[in-house]
Amino acid sequence: MQMAARKQFGPADYTHYDKFTVSLTHPDAVIALSSGRADITAHFASPPFHQRERKLAGIKTIMTSNEVMGGPSTFIRGMREAWQQNIPKTWEERKVQLPEGAKPEL
Repeated sequence: MQMAARKQFGPADYTHYDKFTVSLTHPDAVIALSSGRADITAHFASPPFHQRERKLAGIKTIMTSNEVMGGPSTFIRGMREAWQQNIPKTWEERKVQLPEGAKPEL
């Protein structure tokens, strides 16, 4: 949502939607939307959750990741773990320094 806000309102107002958002796991968000809870009215979802939500009565798409990202993007589960476990080792093997400030948590 911060990326969408930045695109819509500019860099200075990237937190525009923060006051309207809460953090839920994808399964909890699906349950909230399907139960009709009035306090949860939207969910920025990834597969397979968005496919399930789109089958719910009254649910519609208001923006897509293509719109936010400016084109197709890829959702790769486990990418953070891959970075944390493999990139530092790979860079060390190639005798390349990690960028200053980059400290993958292992």
